[in-house]
Amino acid sequence: MATQDPFVLKVPLDHRELTDLTRSDKVKVVARAADGSTSSTTVTVGGRDASEAELVFKANPGRLKVAVGPAEADDHQILDADTLGINVPARMWEDLPKLTVAPIKIGLFHWGWWKR
Repeated sequence: MATQDPFVLKVPLDHRELTDLTRSDKVKVVARAADGSTSSTTVTVGGRDASEAELVFKANPGRLKVAVGPAEADDHQILDADTLGINVPARMWEDLPKLTVAPIKIGLFHWGWWKR
């Protein structure tokens, strides 16, 4: 029985507006699939290099809700909060098992809120 390749979502993070970052500064990126399952990863945003989250799903996730929040927060806290995020329509997965979405911009307001 052949195993199916995973479905991968890449989420670039634009943190150029944040000037006081250190190499220890991190955020969490979480996605909730149509079936309610979640995938999350913690991403370092310190330094000048662009950051990118990679979320993996074993099967076609369908419509996704993607949210960004503090690295220490629980996945469901981030998904349920009024925070940065995007929706990925199910049709995006029709022909592609790997997607890269437009960058999510992390501004000073959210960064300051997360650090409190």
